[in-house]
Amino acid sequence: IYRDKMLFVLLLCLLSCGLGHGTSVAKGVNKKTNFIFLMADDMGWGDPSYNNGTAYTPNLDAMARSNHSILWNRMYAGGPVCSPTRATVLTGRNHNRDCIWAAGCNHLPHNVFTVAQAANLAGYRSLHIGKFHLGSFSPQYHWPPNPRTHKEDTIWTNPGSVGFDEFYSTMPSMETSATFNCGCFKPYKNCITGHYNVTHFPCDTYWYNNHTAKYGMSPEETKLQGDDGHHQVEVLSQFVKQQVANDQPFLAVVWFHNVHDHFVAADKYRNMYPGVTSAQKDYYGCLTAMDGAIGNVQKLLKDTGIYNNTMVWFNSDNGPEDPAEGPWGGWAWPGSTNGLKGRKREVYEGGIRVPGILQWPERIHKHRHEMNYPVCTVDYLPTVMDLLDVKSTHPDWAMDGISLVDVIDGKETRRPKPLAWQYRLNAKIPYSRWGWRDVAYTDNEWKFIAFLNSSEPSDISLYQLYNIVEDPFERHDLAKVYPKRLDEMRKAAIAWRESVKRSYNEETMCNAYTTNDCLPPM
Repeated sequence: IYRDKMLFVLLLCLLSCGLGHGTSVAKGVNKKTNFIFLMADDMGWGDPSYNNGTAYTPNLDAMARSNHSILWNRMYAGGPVCSPTRATVLTGRNHNRDCIWAAGCNHLPHNVFTVAQAANLAGYRSLHIGKFHLGSFSPQYHWPPNPRTHKEDTIWTNPGSVGFDEFYSTMPSMETSATFNCGCFKPYKNCITGHYNVTHFPCDTYWYNNHTAKYGMSPEETKLQGDDGHHQVEVLSQFVKQQVANDQPFLAVVWFHNVHDHFVAADKYRNMYPGVTSAQKDYYGCLTAMDGAIGNVQKLLKDTGIYNNTMVWFNSDNGPEDPAEGPWGGWAWPGSTNGLKGRKREVYEGGIRVPGILQWPERIHKHRHEMNYPVCTVDYLPTVMDLLDVKSTHPDWAMDGISLVDVIDGKETRRPKPLAWQYRLNAKIPYSRWGWRDVAYTDNEWKFIAFLNSSEPSDISLYQLYNIVEDPFERHDLAKVYPKRLDEMRKAAIAWRESVKRSYNEETMCNAYTTNDCLPPM
């Protein structure tokens, strides 16, 4: 009897230590939910191998098919290009509300409420790693330049100014490469140039990581060896281990540079793709390198004993780059939407529908491929707020996202609130389709699209209507078939646009953040 009791006690001990889940949990490890948000750059919906893509992505495939994951068929980026989507991840609002009209336009205002601030209110430690792309880090390094004065600007935003306790970040986009800064700094000698067929490579972007330096920045100018994405995960690893040692819950945002131009893969990854073009070797090689970094994240969580209670999201910031000829040697841009219409910068599905996975072992116990429920990066902040039971410092400000807790728990099958997009580039750009304001408004299976040629919220013309569940490739415009539905969604889109205009005029007051090259979208 004594022996049986001892065996029973031992079994309870093993289960309480998490060994029944294949994971060891160190004594004293915090059991609160941790958050990690991983985001690729310019990765197409059809790129990963789990979506029948060319890229070899075994770690993403395993994550997508895990019993502890939800694979979102309709995962949407908050914008059809990088900076807008990054703003939506942080604020839970459409990027136009918060002064981010387009890529590289304006700065995220300091008065916005962000996911980092939500975590901090709940006693969490927060970290940003990688591409920031939401403004200059200081007046000394203004980006983009101010066309009014052509001088240093007094407006700046870095991850620390919007709530992150720590950051190891790059200011604008950084050239994805086999080694940091393509293995070189000025004067650009012996650079790794891959398929670009050039003798030098302008990789002159630095990492910033020091809150105590002037303007909260200190450039990392050391030549760092190894893959870009893997180094970001090394920084994450140091942070996570420190939080585990301190019994401290955390939120980490990791924005990879892969696979934004310029993409150059190490031979180790290029050689995995025989029989394709040199550009494809680099493109898919960079995605496989990033996938390896994501595998290192999984190992980190298991080694530190927090795999079960860490919510991990993965998505891309927009669809793949336009397939027009590449700028550095006459090559065609790789990247796949797997047949979805449109690409980066467009509000068709190929521009905004992206790879999307949620892993959360303590809450998800059976794999789900969620086919029809639309989720978006604007939902991240409301979900965190719900789970941590915190309130925004601006409770009266409009919020576009919703908490996803009910759909994660299987209690909700239809999204209770529509999703909306509006995007345009500078009208000076000599591409007529980009000089227009593109609007998309999605209510579950229905998607309304309009193209505008003026700034008036009510001026919505060139209507299109699609049933995205039945026609994900947007081949059959139903505007004339369902005129009542079209009119309902047109009116709803106008009301939403009016709401956005009020936000940037009265909440964030974006005129203070606007340059002549980044005019308001409405």
